[in-house]
Amino acid sequence: MVTGAPSNDDYYSFIVVGDVGLPQNQAQNQLSSTMESWAKDTSASHIVAVGDNIYYNGVNSVDDPKWITNWYNPFKKERSYLKNLPWHAMLGNHDYCLGFPEIEMQYNRYGWRMDDYFWSHKVSVSDRATASFIYLDTDLLAYGLSTTDWLRKDCPGMFETFQKLNKQNPNDWSTAGHLRKIEDLLKYHQRSDWVFVFGHHPLGVGPCGAEGQLGDLQQLLERYNIDMYVNGHVHSVDYGMSASGIPHFTSGAGGDTYGSGCKPNKPSHWSRDHIAAFMSCRIFGNSLSVTIVSSTGEQLFTKSFQNKQ
Repeated sequence: MVTGAPSNDDYYSFIVVGDVGLPQNQAQNQLSSTMESWAKDTSASHIVAVGDNIYYNGVNSVDDPKWITNWYNPFKKERSYLKNLPWHAMLGNHDYCLGFPEIEMQYNRYGWRMDDYFWSHKVSVSDRATASFIYLDTDLLAYGLSTTDWLRKDCPGMFETFQKLNKQNPNDWSTAGHLRKIEDLLKYHQRSDWVFVFGHHPLGVGPCGAEGQLGDLQQLLERYNIDMYVNGHVHSVDYGMSASGIPHFTSGAGGDTYGSGCKPNKPSHWSRDHIAAFMSCRIFGNSLSVTIVSSTGEQLFTKSFQNKQ
């Protein structure tokens, strides 16, 4: 666990972006430039990267050149403010494809941080309030130990890694084991004033459905009454509210202007695709302000929430 000080006297600020790590990509470069300005203006304290961090298939060592071409160059090299911000990351499906997901946990240059497959930290957001950030690997829950035929073909490293880790530690490296790890983190942080949970995959609350056993994760988050869940994976920016009032966001439009394939089917849903964008979050004591910002700086969506304590 690490503790951070508030980013300014009035609020604590952080940015969420996902599905980044493309080399020489114009949309991503423009997004990075806007993130630089927005992070500086809001005194952001850290970036949350919700998986699929290095396209298209992850990295094979801490010295893999893709760390520079796909991440450092677009998001750090010419960014005076972003250069000094910590990046708190978790794994997405593409990060498994070479079969070396642990490399992203070993890498520790230029502010990159991923402590484990599941990890967390807590910060002070005011004199009396704390916020917990919980980072999850949702891949096994989404695809299962055997993954799927298309994943075995397109992302062979995932299947090989799942099988290897399950053989080494079958109790922990199973869907039940992952749900236990997640519940342990939720229990540990349940007394925080704010509890934010991040994973790569959507849980079926917004426009996109839940794969595999991700519905079990959604039930767990409902039981612990968290304050917000944010995912990537879907290359769009989305919003939906669960039945118990937990906001779910997708922030997976960090790399390029893809289409998502998921369309809002409830009046409470909001979604935009074919656009590069990120999330900016500011905690003001017992209220949270979320703004979704496009690569051109347009504020696409803004909404405020009260904490659930």
